[in-house]
Amino acid sequence: MPVLRVPNLGEVDLSAVLGLELTAAARRRIVELGQRIDQLRLAPQEPSCEPLDWLELALEVWHASDSPLLVTAAAEVACFCPTNHNMHTAGESEWPVRTENELLNALDAAVECVAAWARRGASPDEWRCHAGLPGRPGA
Repeated sequence: MPVLRVPNLGEVDLSAVLGLELTAAARRRIVELGQRIDQLRLAPQEPSCEPLDWLELALEVWHASDSPLLVTAAAEVACFCPTNHNMHTAGESEWPVRTENELLNALDAAVECVAAWARRGASPDEWRCHAGLPGRPGA
């Protein structure tokens, strides 16, 4: 299925995509939260000897098997295990959603979670250490 990219969240039929009936006020609030996420930027890092290292902060809303929707916030770092499986989750929170009010509360919490992680810093090595994950070889 091709991914649809739109210039702004306000142009998405959120009720159809999410499968929840949303009031106009809820749609406006979701657009505001989307704009807040768009404004979060991690500080640029100095180039290192390992160009494939990263920290990725994610906020996802997806259809789950045990609830209509699940909102997930995650911090992910590049993997340096002997068997490279690409990345590790170094931090994660999730909120099951069944109603418009639960969706707004979950999105508020997820945005705050991602914002707090962004304020914490972008060093993948520090995130790995905090999560007890294997470090970069030679780091």
